[in-house]
Amino acid sequence: MEFSLLGPVEARLDGRVVPLGPPKQRLLLAVLLLEPGRIVPVHRLYELLWGEAQPRNARTAVQVLVSRLRAALAAADADRHGVRLVTQGPGYLVEVAPERVDLHRFRALVERAGRSDSTAHRARLLGDALGLWHGPALADVTDPGVRDRLCAGLTEQHWRAREDWYDAELHLGRHATLLAELRDRVAEQPLRQRLVGQLMLALYRNGQQDDALAVYHRLRVRLADELGLDPVPELRTLHEAVLRADPDPVTSGWEPPSPAQLPPVPAGFTGRTAELARLDALVDAGVPVVVSGVGGVGKTALAVRWAHTAADRYPDGTLHADLRGHSDGGPVDPGAVLDRFLRALGVPGPSVPADPQARTDLYRSMVADRRILVVLDNAGSAAQVRPLLPTAPGCTVLVTSRDRLGGLVATDGARLLSLDPLDGTAAAALLADALGADDAAAAELARLCDGLPLALRIAAGRLAVDPACTPASLVADLANAEHRLDALRLGTDVSVAEAFAGSYRALPGPAARLFRLLCLAPGTAVPAYAAAALAGLDVAEARTLLSELTVANLVLPLADARYGMHDLIRAYARQRLDADEPAADRDAALRRLAVAYLGVLTAARAAIGGPQRLDAPLPDEPEPAPFASRGAALDWLDTERETLAELVERCAAHGWPDLCWRLVHAQFRYQELRGRYDAWVALERLGLAAAKECGDELVIAARHRALGTALGNVRPGEEAFEHLTEALRRHRAAGDAAGELSDETNLGLTYFNAGAYAAAREHSRTALRLAYAAGDVRHQVLALNNLGIAQGADGLVTEAADTLREGIALSERSGVTDTLHLLHSNLAEALTLLGDTEAARQAAVRGRQLSRLAGDRAGEAGALVTLGELLPPDGARAALQEALRLYREVGARAADRVRDRLRQYD
Repeated sequence: MEFSLLGPVEARLDGRVVPLGPPKQRLLLAVLLLEPGRIVPVHRLYELLWGEAQPRNARTAVQVLVSRLRAALAAADADRHGVRLVTQGPGYLVEVAPERVDLHRFRALVERAGRSDSTAHRARLLGDALGLWHGPALADVTDPGVRDRLCAGLTEQHWRAREDWYDAELHLGRHATLLAELRDRVAEQPLRQRLVGQLMLALYRNGQQDDALAVYHRLRVRLADELGLDPVPELRTLHEAVLRADPDPVTSGWEPPSPAQLPPVPAGFTGRTAELARLDALVDAGVPVVVSGVGGVGKTALAVRWAHTAADRYPDGTLHADLRGHSDGGPVDPGAVLDRFLRALGVPGPSVPADPQARTDLYRSMVADRRILVVLDNAGSAAQVRPLLPTAPGCTVLVTSRDRLGGLVATDGARLLSLDPLDGTAAAALLADALGADDAAAAELARLCDGLPLALRIAAGRLAVDPACTPASLVADLANAEHRLDALRLGTDVSVAEAFAGSYRALPGPAARLFRLLCLAPGTAVPAYAAAALAGLDVAEARTLLSELTVANLVLPLADARYGMHDLIRAYARQRLDADEPAADRDAALRRLAVAYLGVLTAARAAIGGPQRLDAPLPDEPEPAPFASRGAALDWLDTERETLAELVERCAAHGWPDLCWRLVHAQFRYQELRGRYDAWVALERLGLAAAKECGDELVIAARHRALGTALGNVRPGEEAFEHLTEALRRHRAAGDAAGELSDETNLGLTYFNAGAYAAAREHSRTALRLAYAAGDVRHQVLALNNLGIAQGADGLVTEAADTLREGIALSERSGVTDTLHLLHSNLAEALTLLGDTEAARQAAVRGRQLSRLAGDRAGEAGALVTLGELLPPDGARAALQEALRLYREVGARAADRVRDRLRQYD
C-alpha cells in the first residue's frame, strides 16, 4: 500500500485506488502522513480541519473521522501491509514505512542526489523526485490557506529540488529543452533569483543574449521598486559575464553558505568534564536537551563549549539564538528567531511567511534533510522553544534555561541536564590566572563564591582591574555575609544579584514571597511544613510554590521533602526580604515557623518519653501528628538539632519567652539521651531566663532542675547543686510532689557524678520513697538505677547488684523500659567487680543493644567501656575505641578516662 500527498491525496494498493472517504477524512490522513510515527495532538487537528469554524463537539467529530478512516484502511487490509492508525497520548499517529509515502520518497531521492558525485546520476535522481509531484501538495483536500500552512516548507523544498535539477541539466548541456519550462517557472516566481539566473544562462547558451539581459533588467527593476533591493552578487556576476559574452558563464555555487552562528567560547572555561560527557550521551539519544540551572552557573558557557567541540558532527551548520527569556525587555518572539533562521538557511526575505505556524513549518522542512545543531540560549518557557524545534532526526537542539522547562520534558521528550556550581577544584582553577600560585586564597574565594562561575569571574575581574583589590581584601569583603553580593559586582552591568534577579522577577507573587521568606529558616534544609508555616499556607499549597521555585532553580529539592538554597541565592533572598517584606511580616513569619517546629517537637517529645507539658498549647500551636516510632522521632531530632537551637536563640532575641522556654522544655529528654552537654547547658540557660520573664513558678522550677541536671553531667559542681536545690525549694513551696520527686532523682544522680556517693544514696532513697508513695513506676526505676550505681561506687557491690536486678525486674514487669539499658550496663559493671565475668559480659552486651535502641549514645559508650574490661585485647581495644568516639561525639568528660585506658594497648 502506497500513499500520495504530492498532488491529490490518495492511497493505492496493487495499482488500484483505495477509497479513503470525503476530503475532510483524507485531510486527517494527510496530516498524519506528513510525519509518520509522530503524534499529532488533537488540538492541532481541530485547527487544521476546521480553522476558526470548529464544531462545538470537535473531539467527537475527530473521533468519528478517525473511526471511519480506520474502517476504510481495514477494508483494504492495511494492517497486513504495515499501516496502522494509532491513538496515543494526546493525539493520533500513523505507523507506516516512510518509503510508502511519496513525500518521504521525494525527500530521500533529493538527499541521495545531494550526496552524488555524478552530475548525470544527480539529474536522474532529481528527475525521479520531481516526477512524484502531480500538482500542489494536498491539492484536493483543503483550502489554499491550510495548504500553505501545512506545506510552506514542502513547497520550498520542491522549488529547491527543481532548481538543483535545472543546474544539473544545464551542466549536461540541455539548455534548449529547458527554455520553455524555465520561462513558465520564472513567471510563477519572478523574484527567485537563482531561477532567473538559470533562465538567463539557458537563453544565453541558446544564442539569445538580448533576451537574457532583458530578463535581468526586469528582475532588477522589480526588486528595486517592490523591495528596495539589488540582485544578489552571483546574479550581477552572471549579468556581467553575459554582457562580456563570456564563452561559458555558470550558475553553480549559488547555494547560501551553511550557517555558523555559534558565539565564541568564554575565555577561561574550565572543568565540566562530566557534564560535557553527559551532554554527549544525551544528544546521542536524538532528543532535545535542556541545560538548566540558576543564573550565573555557566549554562551558556557549557552549551557553547560543547557545541564548538561537536560542530563537525553537523556539516549543514549551526544556528544560535539568545531568547532572552529572563531579561528586563521580555523574551524574544520565536517568530523573530524563525525569520532570522530561515534567512540564514537561504530563504529570501520576501519568501518568509508572515503566519507564525507557516514559519515553523517552513523551518522544519528546510532542515528536514540536514544535520544542523540548534542552540537556543536563555529560554524563558517551553512555549517559546516549541516553534523552534526541528522534527528531523539529523538535527540536535540544545536549550539553556534558568527554568527546568518541565513542559518540554513532559510533552516533547526533552532530556534535562541540571547544572550545579563548580566543585572546589574546578572553581579554584578558574581563579588560577588571577591569583597565580596562591592556592589557599583561591580555595577560600571559591568557597565564598559558592562555586558559581559568574561570581568567580567577577572576583577574578576585580583582582585584575582594581590595583587596590588583593586576594586577602577580597576574601574579607566576601566573608561578610551581609554584604557579599555587593562585593560580587563589576561595574554597573555585571553582578551576581542581577543574574538572580531575572529568575526572581519571573516568579508569580506567591512564589516570590515564599522565596524571600525561606531565608528566615535556620539551617540548610527547609522541610515543606516549615516553608508552609513561613508563608502562612497549608503544606499542599507550599509544595506547589516550592515546585515553582525548584523549576526556576532557586531552591534545590533534597531528601525527605526538604529544600535547600545555595549560599549566594540565600543572600539574594535576604536582600529581597529586607527590601520587599515589611518588618512586621518578617517577624510574624518567623514566629509561625517557631510555633510549627514546637508542634512537631511536642510530638517527638511524646514519642521518646520526654517530660510532660507544663501548660496548655499556645493558641496558634498546631495539633502535632504522631511519629510512627521512637526511632523516627530521634532521627527527626538529630536532623533538626541545630535548627531547634537556633530557633531558641531567635525566640530569645525577639522577646518571645513563651516560645523560647517551651522549645527548650520539649528537648529535655532528647538532650539527656544524646548527651551533647555544653550545647544542652547553653539551651537551658536561655530556657531559664525565658521562664523567669514569663513568671510562672512551676515553669521556673522545672527550668532550674533542667539546667542543674545538664550542668551535673558536664561539671557537677556548686552551680549545678544551686539550681537543683532551688528547684526543690520552689516545688516544695508550691506543694508539687511530682516536681519534688524529679528534683530528688536528679540530685541523687548529680551527687553521684560529683563523687559524693553517700549523698547520692541518700537522695536516691528519698526519691525511691516518694516514687513508691506516688505510685510512679518510672521514677521508681530511675531511683533504683541511681541508688545501685551509688552503692557500687561506694564499695557496696553486692548491694548494688541486688538493687540493679530489682530495677531490671520492675522495668520488665511494668513495661517502663526507658532506663532498662542503663540498668543492664550498670549491672555489668557491678558483676565485673564481683568476678562473674560471663554474666557481666551478657549484661554489657544487652546494655549496649538497648542503648542503641534507646538512642542513648553516652549509655552505649558506658556499656562498651565495661566490655573493654571483659574482652580479649583486640576486642577490648575495638570496644574502647568505639566508646571514645561516642563520648567525643557527645562531649562527655569520660572521654579522657577512656583515652587513658587505650594507652595500655599502644
